[in-house]
Amino acid sequence: MIDRHEIKRNLLGVFEICLFMPNAEKRFQNDYDEALRSFYIPIFLFPISLMIIFLEPRLSMIDGSDNTISFLYSMRYAFSIMMFLGIVYFFTSKLGRGEYFLKFITAYNWMSIIPACFALPFVMMLAFGNGDFADMIPYYNVLMIYTYACIAFATMLTLRIPIELGIFIVFISMFVDNGSFQIMEWVGQQI
Repeated sequence: MIDRHEIKRNLLGVFEICLFMPNAEKRFQNDYDEALRSFYIPIFLFPISLMIIFLEPRLSMIDGSDNTISFLYSMRYAFSIMMFLGIVYFFTSKLGRGEYFLKFITAYNWMSIIPACFALPFVMMLAFGNGDFADMIPYYNVLMIYTYACIAFATMLTLRIPIELGIFIVFISMFVDNGSFQIMEWVGQQI
């Protein structure tokens, strides 16, 4: 289980990455057990993203039952994480940075707190009927650009690669995420 010191250290690392502080990578450990424990963070935050899907479903998924949508989205979430980490592992091994991959996994999983914190106000506003999803898109897009910048910075620090490669890895993340959404919608239409 994750102890208080580990939570405090990693949250401080996330906060320092949000401020683009170069010493932030020292907060994350390059340890197999800690990398595995870091997967608790996206699992814990998964209900927030699932709530967004239910509050504003894609048009192609409206006819599906709640259980079908939950199952498809859960599979998409797991598939996209595995696919993305597999691609990053391939690149890090080719670049000779494989020894930092576990630190990257830990930082990447803890960095999922940033979009969750940004999404929470939107979820609350949509849940209580205080806004429309279309009205929030420009604000949400700006926050997502900031999130991607933070992830690129964290990638640069943890893998010790140039920022251009960090940005490239963020684009890979976006492509995998978008592709998995398209696959999920296609499967949802077939069911």
